[in-house]
Amino acid sequence: MSLARLIERTCLMIAFACAAATAAAQDVTVFAAASLTNVFEDIAKAHRAKGGGPVKFSFAASSTLAKQIESGASADIFASADEEWMNYLAERKLIEPATRSSHLGNTLVLIAPASDKRTIDIKPGFDLAGMIGSG
Repeated sequence: MSLARLIERTCLMIAFACAAATAAAQDVTVFAAASLTNVFEDIAKAHRAKGGGPVKFSFAASSTLAKQIESGASADIFASADEEWMNYLAERKLIEPATRSSHLGNTLVLIAPASDKRTIDIKPGFDLAGMIGSG
């Protein structure tokens, strides 16, 4: 999914949450993984540009946010970077199953100088410390 399409879809999600919150006279709260900070800040700008109201963000590790929700913290939208933490909340019936969808993913990359001709295969068990060495 393109970034533009992601921003559009998330703006719609925020708009729906805002409409529901306005009816209940509440602020909209979005809990999002820290790795999503930049894109969600862009989404908030686009949302405001379309006449949307304020949105309160809480950025942290998916595990931290999930535990806060489990402990009673309220979020209108939870954007987890880890599907297992979304599953964790689903198993405890702390999310609305019909609203769950997957839009994002992360990829780990390793950047090396062009002069480094080694072939690297990043997979489970990859020895990153050995790759970068002690220097």
